[in-house]
Amino acid sequence: MTLAATQINLRDALAVWRRNVVVHLRLWKLNLVAPIIEPVISILGFGWGIGALVAGKVTGISYLTFAGAGLLGITVLMRAMFEMTYAAYFRMVYQSTYDAILATPVDAESLAFAEILWAITHSLFDTLVIMTVLIVFGAATSPWAILAPLPLLTGATFMAGLSLGITAQFHDIDAFNIYMAMFFSTMYV
Repeated sequence: MTLAATQINLRDALAVWRRNVVVHLRLWKLNLVAPIIEPVISILGFGWGIGALVAGKVTGISYLTFAGAGLLGITVLMRAMFEMTYAAYFRMVYQSTYDAILATPVDAESLAFAEILWAITHSLFDTLVIMTVLIVFGAATSPWAILAPLPLLTGATFMAGLSLGITAQFHDIDAFNIYMAMFFSTMYV
């Protein structure tokens, strides 16, 4: 029995990753809407709306900064999860993209690695966009905020791998409701 990681062909994986980047760049305007709109609405509602009602500070920082950090963390994890659940499922089942890729010399291990790498890349892109929004609204004031993507990408890597593994087991898109309910229930407990 061999470890799947030893079967990965990096050249093939990078070709699949490049394909995802090209598709993303073709749709970049549409893909930019969610990472901008979601944090703006959340900062207006939680940071400034509820934050105006919070008189003190939360562990020494403003409520706006506290809410902004939580918003960044959950959004980056959600992006990796959604990229490897719904988006991967659509590429696998409805668009038959995976069938087309696997009809070439690319093997399943390289395809899976490329998809996880793409989810991490997409999460990094969204992290940078959301950090910019947080800086503009005054929610990220510390110079240490520049290091925020590092632990977030670690979490995104875990979430992407877990989500792709779960997606490979599901035979119906409605089954994602269970996974999403478990994720969101544990995140907000």
